[in-house]
Amino acid sequence: MSIIYLAIFVWLTVTNVTGFMLMAKDKAESKKKRPQRISEKTLLKWALLGGVAGVYGGMEYCRHKTKHQDFRMKLWLIFTLYLTAAVLIIGIIITH
Repeated sequence: MSIIYLAIFVWLTVTNVTGFMLMAKDKAESKKKRPQRISEKTLLKWALLGGVAGVYGGMEYCRHKTKHQDFRMKLWLIFTLYLTAAVLIIGIIITH
């Protein structure tokens, strides 16, 4: 069972670091006014893959997309989804 926990840990680490780095890269590109920006859709995909904390952390740390209420709401929805899933999974593990 510990290999499963290790795999989950590695997956969440990779997705969160990637989400943070993508947010930082998009912020840098926005300052340069370059057309090679990272779409909100891509950022939300990484959040949905498990990197919601990294994307949110990058948003706050880089002060990027903080005024985009639609983006923030979608990010909080993804966070709520993961939190609900985690509570349910922990509940199942504890009761078995």
